[in-house]
Amino acid sequence: MKYILVLSLVFSFAFIQAQGLKLMPVENYNKLKSPPQLAGNSTAKTAGLPASYVIPANFFPTPGNQGGQPSCTAWATGYGFMSFYQACKASREVKTESHIYSPSYIYQNIKELSCPDCSCGTYISDALNFLKNTGNVSISDCPYNSSDCSKPNSKLATIASNYKIKDWYRVEDVKNFNELKTFLSKDMPVIIAVYTDDVFSSFYNKTENDIYKRTPSDDKDGLHAILLVGYDNSKHAFKILNSYGKTWGANGYVWIDYDSFKAMIAEGYVVQKDYTLPKINPNDDPVVDPDLVVDNQDSEASEEEGNYSEVDEIVQDYDNRTENETISEENFAIYAYSEEIREGRNYYTCGFDISDEVVNLVSKIVYVYDDPSFSENYVEVLEGPNFYSSYEGWGCYENMQAIVFFKDNTSMTFEFNACELIEYYNSSEQEYALESFEITPVVKAKETPREGMYNFQVQLRGIENIKDHVIEVVYDRNHESIKQRYYTTTDKTNNFQGGYTGWGCLEELGVTIYYDDDTYDTYTINMCNELGW
Repeated sequence: MKYILVLSLVFSFAFIQAQGLKLMPVENYNKLKSPPQLAGNSTAKTAGLPASYVIPANFFPTPGNQGGQPSCTAWATGYGFMSFYQACKASREVKTESHIYSPSYIYQNIKELSCPDCSCGTYISDALNFLKNTGNVSISDCPYNSSDCSKPNSKLATIASNYKIKDWYRVEDVKNFNELKTFLSKDMPVIIAVYTDDVFSSFYNKTENDIYKRTPSDDKDGLHAILLVGYDNSKHAFKILNSYGKTWGANGYVWIDYDSFKAMIAEGYVVQKDYTLPKINPNDDPVVDPDLVVDNQDSEASEEEGNYSEVDEIVQDYDNRTENETISEENFAIYAYSEEIREGRNYYTCGFDISDEVVNLVSKIVYVYDDPSFSENYVEVLEGPNFYSSYEGWGCYENMQAIVFFKDNTSMTFEFNACELIEYYNSSEQEYALESFEITPVVKAKETPREGMYNFQVQLRGIENIKDHVIEVVYDRNHESIKQRYYTTTDKTNNFQGGYTGWGCLEELGVTIYYDDDTYDTYTINMCNELGW
């Protein structure tokens, strides 16, 4: 019996794989660029997100095996992502060896940034910088050998220069699943850094129905780089492409339970999307989760007004409409303002002051962000009276459009320079009505030393310009596990930030903001929905 046990242990140990990732210091990671613009608004953060979406495997290479070499970073970036990226750029699927890109060329060129031999892991940022500045070659030009770590032929640099990425960014908040799902639903794989354990490394011969669940532990085990390619809310899991070969997981892929994923993910990176995923089957559309769709009070008109994801369709639709002759532009005043979130990144808001006799005639406003840096080019806002639209980004947008739709099926189009408006409103000494400013509670979850416990923060976006009119903010943390239910803050220096440290998110967090004119605003936040948990 003892002999059989020893054999079992040896057999299990044989499955343990190398990894090879280095994490950046948190303060350095937080200074990296995040995607240029994230267009959206407070009422539609998750609107239209599919309930599930997996980027088709046809555009990825067959899962390879890194073996004993600590080159996972190069496999996730140079092999998995770069093969996908070049397939999209060339409008084809990955079918032959010439379509597959080399992990060796990446690892062998960047490993010296960590150490001269083959024993060291590498940073994802180094691999992405190499893909941006130097490029990559096919695996036929630079084959993979887990026991070979010699520097590639310098002549390959000429070939590699033809296969580069344009730019890359860190994910702004890796614990926010809605952010990750948004990238995936737009066919943008996410290169992620995760903590793993022996169960993960030995997760072989599984099926699509097998979901990896991490055993809770206060210890951070091995670090590994993998490629995030999909999600499924019904499975409560993300799908990843690994570098342990086809017998690991289900043909080299695996589903990771959402709760486990929270504890595992440490970093996330996306590459600037300057490609379009080729269509395999145009009828193969993702299923939209009805619980995440914003209620449209005029659904039939919405269908007639076109698909806001297609530029040609929406522009043609607008051109077919007639202006409302009974309403003047004088009934509308556009304003814009910004506040700094962190160095180099701001929160921008545009809105309308609409005259009383007209505001009830407006059904919705669609903001047009006609720039590839925005994650959403058309943002539909149904909630008045100011019909705000906000986004996070590096800069204001000069060429803005807003199409105002009326209940009689007519519309008016406004063009404006948001940068000029922001400069005016941010520097103006005149007083503006408190209701002109949109306040959006934003939820963030940060890790603590104890796995499964998070420091939850609620930040109030849009309050910077009116914080001198705020007396206090009261947070109602109504849960039996929190001893102090109400938390009151008057701290203007951090824009009245609130939160708590605990094991889970609150589905009903109350926020009340009291102003110096004896008015107040109340919000009820489902923190779990805000985080996509």
